[in-house]
Amino acid sequence: MRHKLQIGSILIFTLIFLAHADFSFGALVQVHNYTSNAQLQSYGTFEYNVSGLLTRYSNYSATGQLQSYSTYEYNAAGLQTRTSSYSATGQLQSSGTFEYNVSGLRTKYSIYSASGQLQNYNTYEYNAASLLTKSSFYSASGQLQSYSTFEYNASGLQTKSSSYSSSGQLATYATSMYNASGLLTRTSIYTASGPLQSYVTLEYNTAGLQTKSSSYFSSGQLATYTTYEYDNSSSAAQSPLAPTMQVQISGQRVTVSWSGLSSATGYTLYYAPYPDPTYINSVPMGSSTSFSVDLWPGAAFYVAVTAGNNNGSSGYSNIEHFVIP
Repeated sequence: MRHKLQIGSILIFTLIFLAHADFSFGALVQVHNYTSNAQLQSYGTFEYNVSGLLTRYSNYSATGQLQSYSTYEYNAAGLQTRTSSYSATGQLQSSGTFEYNVSGLRTKYSIYSASGQLQNYNTYEYNAASLLTKSSFYSASGQLQSYSTFEYNASGLQTKSSSYSSSGQLATYATSMYNASGLLTRTSIYTASGPLQSYVTLEYNTAGLQTKSSSYFSSGQLATYTTYEYDNSSSAAQSPLAPTMQVQISGQRVTVSWSGLSSATGYTLYYAPYPDPTYINSVPMGSSTSFSVDLWPGAAFYVAVTAGNNNGSSGYSNIEHFVIP
């Protein structure tokens, strides 16, 4: 079964930890998610502390009903140490903890259930330029599930990401295009054998802030789009824009890929059960722009991605869901 692009629960995932989310030209305050025929599906709002760090993201239905929310905690250096996801009634659904090296680069992200049981974790490797070169996903028992590698141009912009199974078999890959200002304008997703699966385009305002992301099928048909609103009264440092995301299924293997951003130093993947998102988990992906995992028949999840840097995090990408046949 081919995955379906959907934004209906995009804000369910906006556990958006706009880590230090501020923008030199305005802080991101709302994201709106639409179907291809311009029907509003959901929206999200963001709250910050006096230091400009994101403290809460709230996800609402198109009618304004709170669906879920997430809170964010930081250490004295402003690095995110914990994220917690809650239902609309305030019940803890899941949490995640972060570990860093002496350079402040994230090295591990661990996801726990509401009861505190480890669910899975990711580790991250970097080159001498502090660019992420590999992201590995493990089960709670420490078994490698999948991994991704990343390539860059001379300017340090990510040009390609490749996703592999635990045995080293290529699953999918993605390529990225940038404008003269180094802003990502398109990400294209391909199968291991080469056919284009889908692509995402991004638009910006004159200040370089992302205003829209649009997801398309390989045929060029619009699938979904997301718009972004900012508080122009903010004077904080600029955080990255939201990436755009695609999902591909090959047998029981799912690959989630997203656009690489020149202003981002890392990304976070969010997922929740489909069609009833009773919990939301997040996985830090370092500078990876894709993630692959083998699942069981009938497995069904919503997914979304955010981008981050030392100034904060972006809004959520488009939200999608998939079902393993």
